[in-house]
Amino acid sequence: MQTVLFTKNPDAYISCFSPCHIVTKPEQLAEFVMVSQPGLILVDRTVSQPLPLFPEYPDYTPTVIFATESVLLQYLSNHYKEELSAEFYRLPAKINRMLDAALLQFYFTPSLKGYHYIKQALYYQYLNSREISAVKKDIYEAVSCCYKTTVYSVERGITFAIRKAFTENRQLFRTIFPNVKKQPSNMAFLKTFFIYLEQKGYL
Repeated sequence: MQTVLFTKNPDAYISCFSPCHIVTKPEQLAEFVMVSQPGLILVDRTVSQPLPLFPEYPDYTPTVIFATESVLLQYLSNHYKEELSAEFYRLPAKINRMLDAALLQFYFTPSLKGYHYIKQALYYQYLNSREISAVKKDIYEAVSCCYKTTVYSVERGITFAIRKAFTENRQLFRTIFPNVKKQPSNMAFLKTFFIYLEQKGYL
């Protein structure tokens, strides 16, 4: 999949990210998109220039992720390592991109194991969305089987990932959890965030 990183930092290029094309100006992005039509556009949220529009391609709908440059580079590093490793359980590419887009908006850290456990748990809910009991303790067992780890490690990893994101971005969390004064429990987060994903069209 073609990927482009739109950043204001001309030194962002890292050789091991060769699948990702890096541009620093809107016109460069427009040119690259016209030629390659990348499936994923990563945008440094500190870039002040607006993204160019592409009305001549009505059927072109890439996934766009906004985050800080450091998070985007971390995502790239982790993503391409994931592509090369059998250690990670593969989600369908489109769903994987959508979950990344949503989680990165909430300052989740892609280098954490809990980040991947959360994605797998959300996908589990997606596959079982017609079942009222889709979000319950056995979700840890389903995720642990995918990653060949323990139920305890999955629960702990998800808790840590939620805590870190909540600490860094409490205000945005409160748009989904308005009455929460501390980080939501794992189950409350997974259930509520899944509803958020459906409402926003991520799933």
